[in-house]
Amino acid sequence: MKRLFFILTMSCALCAAALFAADRAFCKYCGSSSFGNLQQMLTSSCSKSPTGKHQPYQGAPRRFYLCSYCATESASFAQLVLSPCSKSPRKYHDAYEGTEKTFYICKECGFESHSFKQLVTSLCSKSPRKYHNPL
Repeated sequence: MKRLFFILTMSCALCAAALFAADRAFCKYCGSSSFGNLQQMLTSSCSKSPTGKHQPYQGAPRRFYLCSYCATESASFAQLVLSPCSKSPRKYHDAYEGTEKTFYICKECGFESHSFKQLVTSLCSKSPRKYHNPL
């Protein structure tokens, strides 16, 4: 179990470093990407982040980004995360960090859908947010 946790932790750190190295490091709360290095990003203040510090988006770069709560699409990461979302507890869109899949699964109840939008906009009796939560 400890080994799996270590592997996953290292994988996340490597993913964040790879995204930064590819000049695609974004703060997942404000969309900013103007940092000299990953350490500077993680220690800089962010008014949109619940921790007050920038947090790296750990999803893969893509041609469009999706909101995890309402499935709104945007070609601009910053435009997505700075736009209001009525379904998000933060009141702003949260970018989905998973990959494109042939089907999506709710991590609360196991419901499957071929459409990301159908998954996140359908009601879920087991989810605290009342809608399906993508895995």
